[in-house]
Amino acid sequence: MRTNRLATENAVLKQAGPLNPFNVRQVVRALEDPEYGDLLEWDDLDELNPASVNRALKRLAKEEPYLFKTPEAAAALDDGRYKGKSPGGGAARSVSAKDKEDATLAEMLAAVGIKKDSAQQ
Repeated sequence: MRTNRLATENAVLKQAGPLNPFNVRQVVRALEDPEYGDLLEWDDLDELNPASVNRALKRLAKEEPYLFKTPEAAAALDDGRYKGKSPGGGAARSVSAKDKEDATLAEMLAAVGIKKDSAQQ
């Protein structure tokens, strides 16, 4: 693990705002512990990945909530994981299989010139 205390402190200042840490330096010291520090990811420019900092802060808030005034705010931190709906959704109205079958039948009957009697519905 790389240790650059100033970069870690800067990242904590940027990312831990919603958690309201009591003392930023204590949070940085906790992140230097391999238990949390191994969650931090550094890029080629020796900068911390913000999502990895959020993951470490979430874990730290869960394990050591006394470091923060509002540790419950950790749930709202973006840790780089997908939280949205599954792909393919987005239809305003869900169409049931019965509705699809009825529409297909009406379309086929209309194609051959037969109107569906509304009394049969």
